[in-house]
Amino acid sequence: MLKILMFFSIVPLLLSCSQIRHLPDLSSARISSLPDIWNEELEAAAGDTLRLPEVEENIRREAAGLSNRNDDPRYLYLAWQGYSLLPELEDSLRAEQLKDIIRNRYPRSQENYLLASQDFYDRIYPVWTDDSLKVVIITDLLAAYPGTGWRRVMYPYLTYSLSNLDQWEKLQQVLADFRLEYPLDYLPYLQTARYFLRKHQDLEFARENARQALASSYDYPRQPFVAAEQWSLEERSAPVASSETLAAILN
Repeated sequence: MLKILMFFSIVPLLLSCSQIRHLPDLSSARISSLPDIWNEELEAAAGDTLRLPEVEENIRREAAGLSNRNDDPRYLYLAWQGYSLLPELEDSLRAEQLKDIIRNRYPRSQENYLLASQDFYDRIYPVWTDDSLKVVIITDLLAAYPGTGWRRVMYPYLTYSLSNLDQWEKLQQVLADFRLEYPLDYLPYLQTARYFLRKHQDLEFARENARQALASSYDYPRQPFVAAEQWSLEERSAPVASSETLAAILN
């Protein structure tokens, strides 16, 4: 009788454990598909008041297991994706904690680049036509993501909005910051030359920057995590844009 009781007490535990998937190493192709699996399971359980909490708890367990491997930003990013799918306030807070860990510990990682790009578009799209709000948001994002290559994307958007708002002093400072941060890149020099030309300000300085842009446009550092096709297109267009800007200043 005692053996039977022990058997029936162990069965629920075994069943509950069987619902928890084993998390393979990142070398496994399966782990990269976890976000898709999570989404599919949530969609399948939608409206099912019994199944949905089980699915959410399973995702929560897996995200917690991934987040314990904090020596690799890839695990942390997957954990962030898991917690971001869950509805509870504690899940959202945990997702934000993981985002902070990635930003602070792994600022130059691909995962931080992905976080910065998602934050950027999530916050910019709703205010796309409002340059004042865009300046506030992008300035905040530049402060929040000090190490990521996505900053090279954010600077041109910020300078564009500052130009639209005719905030010339602030625009000059941001252009200077851009040049300081990317001294070997053609883009900040091209941006500087164009805006100084547009404002008809210090054309000698504009000319110097246009020449620097043209010189750098043939050999500048490749930015990590940019799609090969996109980078190839920019490499082809950089000398053309730089030479056209220089010609406009000289004329």
